[in-house]
Amino acid sequence: MNELEEVEYTEIVGVGKYMPSISISSLSSEEKRQLWTHLKAYHPDVAAYLTIASGDGGFCKLMSEFDGDLMLSEDYFPAELKRKHQSKLLPV
Repeated sequence: MNELEEVEYTEIVGVGKYMPSISISSLSSEEKRQLWTHLKAYHPDVAAYLTIASGDGGFCKLMSEFDGDLMLSEDYFPAELKRKHQSKLLPV
């Protein structure tokens, strides 16, 4: 086989499951407080990670440089906020 010949390889690629998410920056201040209280009570590992990430200068700079938005799976939201968010997505 010479260098100009193309070789095709079959590759199996994993596919992730769609996870509905909510942008934390789209929440009002009161909604952010509700979410934070809920995370600390029911998802302390996520709350700890967000605390570490928010204090990480590199992470914050990366988010700023790329105009990043922090998305969090709906699974971590209290039911009230989840319903409110879902109602915004439904066609009128």
